[in-house]
Amino acid sequence: MCKGAIGLFLVLTLVATAGATTIWATDNLGPTNGGTVGDRIIKFDSATPATVTVVGQTNISGTLMGGLDFASNGTLYAYGQTGSVGLYTVNQTNGLATFVGSGGLQPSDSITDLSYDWTTQTMYGIGNYSTSVAPNLYTINLNTGMATFLGALTGMGGTLNVGLATNTSGVNFVQDLVNNGFYKLTGLAGTFLGPEGFDSNYSQGCTVDQATNILYHGAFNAGTFHTELWSVNQTTGVGTFLGQIGGMNPNGLPEYETGDIAIIPEPATLVLLGALALLRRR
Repeated sequence: MCKGAIGLFLVLTLVATAGATTIWATDNLGPTNGGTVGDRIIKFDSATPATVTVVGQTNISGTLMGGLDFASNGTLYAYGQTGSVGLYTVNQTNGLATFVGSGGLQPSDSITDLSYDWTTQTMYGIGNYSTSVAPNLYTINLNTGMATFLGALTGMGGTLNVGLATNTSGVNFVQDLVNNGFYKLTGLAGTFLGPEGFDSNYSQGCTVDQATNILYHGAFNAGTFHTELWSVNQTTGVGTFLGQIGGMNPNGLPEYETGDIAIIPEPATLVLLGALALLRRR
């Protein structure tokens, strides 16, 4: 890393705080609990996840949004995992989704999560459909929605991966439903960090706060039957419970089920991330 990059990194570290941050999410239970057309788009504070604001609905009927993340242009992107498959932009005022495009996936693959790498300004997607087949890693073109196949992940046989997150150093982490924990990627090679500490299942997603480098996991806990927010140690994989996301619906289901979560950096951090990315490219 050059001296300029080191200087920016130090400033970025000073700007970052351990305070609460706003987390956005797709709610896959929107049609069931809220009667919405397509998933609900929600947001909540990491310090008080039980208090949820409903931004709106995607208005894309019969489509499960499995991926969600912000890019450096400030746009919120989602990926339709089932139904009307492909990349979408999401209106941050009313939640409405607009189709961008699709294509490029390996046969039978489904994008189960998106993650934006701020160090290279690249959107990644993880494709998975069976525990008997290794997951695949892609880059996603934000202008066309076209996926570019990077390769199959190794060291992850017998897994079902629905979470992808990239930390402030550009390291990718993958969440696995079978082993209930996270893998750290080195290129395409996965290393299991260890059990997170609970039985995760159904729709969920993860993201890294670029201001604090905290890895967050929004997940359905099969043990408590609640949708919960956790933070995850990037060395050991151990999770720390932060709170329940919303409450319970009278029908006995959690009110919300996070298909994925996303955080946009604060403006000052956003500027520094852009400058740091330019220095790294040089």
